[in-house]
This record gives sequence, C-alpha cells and structure tokens, in this order.
Amino acid sequence: MNECSKVVVIDANKLIASAMPDCENIEYKAQAKGIRVVYVDARYTSQKCSRCGYISRSNRIDQSHFVCKHCGFSLNADLNASRNIVKNYLASLQKREVGTGAGISAPVGRRQSSRCSGATC
Repeated sequence: MNECSKVVVIDANKLIASAMPDCENIEYKAQAKGIRVVYVDARYTSQKCSRCGYISRSNRIDQSHFVCKHCGFSLNADLNASRNIVKNYLASLQKREVGTGAGISAPVGRRQSSRCSGATC
C-alpha cells in the first residue's frame, strides 16, 4: 500500500494512531530510532463507530463530533477514528497470521461484527 494518509507507529511501549502527511519523513525518522512503521487500511475510519462498528456518513456530525446513528455512542471524531485505525491494525495482524492479507472495512451503511464491547474498544 503506497498511499499514506494514516499510519500506526509502534515502539516497545506504545501503539499510536495518527494522520501523517509526509510518509517518507516519518519512515526515515522511525527507522533512525528503530521504530517500525505499518500502513493500515484507513477507509471509513471517520464514519465508523468504534463501539458498535456501524458505518454511515451521517455518524460524523461535523469536523470534530462523532455520534453513532445506530447505538448513540458519542466521542471526539478524531479519537473515534484513531480507535478504528488501531482496530484495523490489530485485525490486519490476525489476518496475516492466517494468511489472508490486510483487513478491509465493510461498505458504508453496514454494521461490522465486533469482538469487543464497552468503552475500551
């Protein structure tokens, strides 16, 4: 995946999800510090509920507010999207273990099944 809009940076102590506009710069800096850069499927992360998995454009109220039309979960939109990026990363690890490749999000308006529940997801 060459497109670089979102990356997950992992070091020994942290799993960080963030928007990174300059991929080459981040790769260079990460390599210099011995940190691995992993590209993650970022499709629908701003429209998907990090609690129940429901995807809809109308979940995103405005630039900074996310409210799920399915379950009513409310959170800062960037924090919600970053939780989804972390989940996509973890799902891609599981899929690589069984040899099926990186994860792909469900179509808009669909609900993805979620193995987790509660505010920690």
